[in-house]
Amino acid sequence: MTDRPAQHPRPTRDRDRADLAIDAASWLGTLAIFIYGAALSYDVLHAIAPACGLDSVLARLWPLGFETFMAVAASPPPPSAHPARRSGRHGLGQRPIASRA
Repeated sequence: MTDRPAQHPRPTRDRDRADLAIDAASWLGTLAIFIYGAALSYDVLHAIAPACGLDSVLARLWPLGFETFMAVAASPPPPSAHPARRSGRHGLGQRPIASRA
């Protein structure tokens, strides 16, 4: 028999819920930035487009493409891009690297 207490899966589930909540908030924030930016800058960007030589159809679409690019640049990285998620360690409850034996 071991002296270790039984481990419960709850901390991992809570951490997964927290990660999910953070990801959802990040995506909602990105969507809000896109909508806000498009609402503020569409008229200005639409006025610039014909001055740059775009026809009327492209002049209507170009501001949305610009704002889409900005939203993608502001969007959170995929979970696989985070080093702690790749290694499976989130750093919770771990000792600092210098003190590990």
